[in-house]
Amino acid sequence: MVMFNVTGFTEISATKISWARPRIIIYDYVSLHYFTKGQYHRMRTTLNKDRPKYLNLLRIRLPITGVLSIAHRLSGGLLVVAIPFFIYLLSLSLGGAQGFTDAQALLNLSIVKWVLLITFWALMHHFLAGIRFLLLDIDIGHHRTQARQSAWVVFIGEMMAVLLLLGWLL
Repeated sequence: MVMFNVTGFTEISATKISWARPRIIIYDYVSLHYFTKGQYHRMRTTLNKDRPKYLNLLRIRLPITGVLSIAHRLSGGLLVVAIPFFIYLLSLSLGGAQGFTDAQALLNLSIVKWVLLITFWALMHHFLAGIRFLLLDIDIGHHRTQARQSAWVVFIGEMMAVLLLLGWLL
């Protein structure tokens, strides 16, 4: 028995003891079924006929859980991008009395306040959505209504935290 990893499926080539030619069995990870090569080819060509030629992301209306998942990835990316700025700010403030004064002056700029607000949103969203995903990993909240409710709780919680910080900054 030989296994080949190919995109989307694994082919298992198994020969019978009789004089018959080798038979290829395909396991599809999406449908979780075994197919012969002909069955798999017919299934894939049938599925590909009705698919659109291009994908317009602006016309797709994702459920709230899909929006939460994409926002979780974006917030993680924003946090990674913000790390050098915060390292610079920390090194500037620890450089002495003049550096601390410069860091305070930098933090008083309105554009930096907006960057801090967006970074705080990313932090709160990533934290709350991460807790939600950890709960999903231990099988809490898998039903559709519970998943939607927990997604709304994450969005409402992050917006409340951002509004509290906005009131404190202004």
